[in-house]
Amino acid sequence: MLLTTCLTVGFAEKSPSIFINGTQLITENPPVIENDRTLVPLRACFEALNQEVIWNDSDQSIISGNIWLQINNPLAKAGEKNVTLDVPAKLINDRTYVPLRFIAESLGKDVNWNGEEYRVDILDKKTDTDTNPPNTNVTGDTAAAPAAVNLINGTPKAGKFLLGHIYALTVTGDLNAGVTKVEIIVGGQTFNATITGSTFTCDATAPDTATSLEVKAFNNETQSQSVTINF
Repeated sequence: MLLTTCLTVGFAEKSPSIFINGTQLITENPPVIENDRTLVPLRACFEALNQEVIWNDSDQSIISGNIWLQINNPLAKAGEKNVTLDVPAKLINDRTYVPLRFIAESLGKDVNWNGEEYRVDILDKKTDTDTNPPNTNVTGDTAAAPAAVNLINGTPKAGKFLLGHIYALTVTGDLNAGVTKVEIIVGGQTFNATITGSTFTCDATAPDTATSLEVKAFNNETQSQSVTINF
């Protein structure tokens, strides 16, 4: 006699993938879908959203910031707002699961569902700055940024002489028209140069650990140009 055995194999529903700002959320226990709502493990969800969570064992309630919900209770709170959940928080295989969309939207996130890829994307909401970049065209009475000025002609030179642990420096250079002041900045000190016609000269001192100095020239419009030279 020929016996034919028929086996009925049950396939678990595919688990959705969760992405938060493009990074996949990997959980020890997989997310599940119930009545078209995605439920995710409690702590993995809140930690991925950078939120602290408190579990109250006495009444099986969950508190995180201004969010309150309770196991098997369709009533929840987000701030002062009462919310009726399609699917409440619940225990699945002794693990606490919470409704992902409610949590994310209560935290000001956008939630997108892709049915073809079985994927949920949690995204930070775009701000006005993201959607409307600043206008860089200057019109009307708005003043444009001042153009760079060229006050120093060529590269200044620095002569040095070592006296113990101190450098004696003589800095010279050529200037373009309009320069009213030149400073030499070295070793944490500032020295004023002497301007003669289109040239300047300045005697300065610096510790023997110094290896460079800054020449800074100013004009009457308080614009300036700086040049750094090594010595």
